[in-house]
Amino acid sequence: MEMQGQGVPRDPRRGLELTFAAARGGQAQAAHNLGMAYLQGHGLPPDAVEAVRWLKIAAENGVAEAQYNLGLLYYRGEGVQQRLFDALQWMRRGARGGYVPARKAVGRLYMTGLDTMGQDLTEARVWLTLAAGKGDREARQWIAEIDRAEQQERAYAQQLQLLAAQTALYWAGAAFAAALSPPTTYVEVDIY
Repeated sequence: MEMQGQGVPRDPRRGLELTFAAARGGQAQAAHNLGMAYLQGHGLPPDAVEAVRWLKIAAENGVAEAQYNLGLLYYRGEGVQQRLFDALQWMRRGARGGYVPARKAVGRLYMTGLDTMGQDLTEARVWLTLAAGKGDREARQWIAEIDRAEQQERAYAQQLQLLAAQTALYWAGAAFAAALSPPTTYVEVDIY
């Protein structure tokens, strides 16, 4: 509160001291706030490694926003070695915790595919629908993109089925015609 002046005079230094004390005392939201302060350089020198340390504490204690932010750091390789699988796992935890940006990010990762993980438009739709249900416009736009892609896939599949049916009919007709044709006779001719 002191950091932002909410209900009390603004005192970033005092606010930071209280945040440190609360984070060290095990308050998960304070650990998240401290991690973000390190990440963004609010009242502290920017330090991505310290940001990861505090965000991980908050994330492990169920702060959905911290889970998402930690996932982003793993995704970017910021303050930690880039590990896309860990990024997705942390973001999914944040998404399951109801954090809308995490739901949207997880949906987008499934929509585009991540590293060796291919696309999963069904899973993408689930997460994007949850985000869109909370009013996220971009999630709605991405759902519309999925709808268009699925419609194109269905049209292409129908074209392939039609082509396969036409090819099968052609060969069935050729086989039928061959079966009805009289046998070819060969005449032996003596050549002198």
